[in-house]
Amino acid sequence: MKLNTLFATLLAVGVGGWTLSALAQDSVDIGDVKVTGQSLGNGHMVQEDSAKARSTVTKEAMDEMAPTANALDKLKYTPGINVSSTDASGLSGTSFTMRGMNSDQVGVSADGIPINDSGDYSIYPNLLGDPENFSEIFATQGSSEIDGPHIGSSGGNIGLVTLRPTKDFGVFVKQAVGSNSLDKSFVRINTGDINGFKTYISTSHTEGDKWRGKG
Repeated sequence: MKLNTLFATLLAVGVGGWTLSALAQDSVDIGDVKVTGQSLGNGHMVQEDSAKARSTVTKEAMDEMAPTANALDKLKYTPGINVSSTDASGLSGTSFTMRGMNSDQVGVSADGIPINDSGDYSIYPNLLGDPENFSEIFATQGSSEIDGPHIGSSGGNIGLVTLRPTKDFGVFVKQAVGSNSLDKSFVRINTGDINGFKTYISTSHTEGDKWRGKG
């Protein structure tokens, strides 16, 4: 019995060693694998590595916020920016300050084109268009860039980046409903690549009763 047990033990060790040796011979070295992705800080902003104080809100983050809010209202969670509105839907007037500076001291541009009022540098957030047409919104707190296209941007600048049209034809439809008879319909049509030319067409309609009747 003792010999049989010893024989079985030696046999098991030998078979196991042979199996490991066979597996080691069948393995192939594929080299290093590099995994890249988009890292979101706090779930809403990308991690910046620039020397200046800069915050970028991605489209994924904007889609999680109120669909009726304007583009500047999407910056309400950005450090250094205080956004206020007369109602939660964002349909009424919106004002903001950046590190204590008023909105007329902050330069705002869309795809590099300044959109501040040429007279008093005021900003009209409700006239910036639907936020569904923007891919990202970034804010540079503090002094503005030297080559920035703004004149009255002593308090920093805000940039809107338009969502580029796709190469393929497509239709995007978005419907939102809420309290106080809030209703928003948004439609965007991408024409696709037509002989090297591509663009998009979008339309929207928003209504809300709020507290003082239909508006």
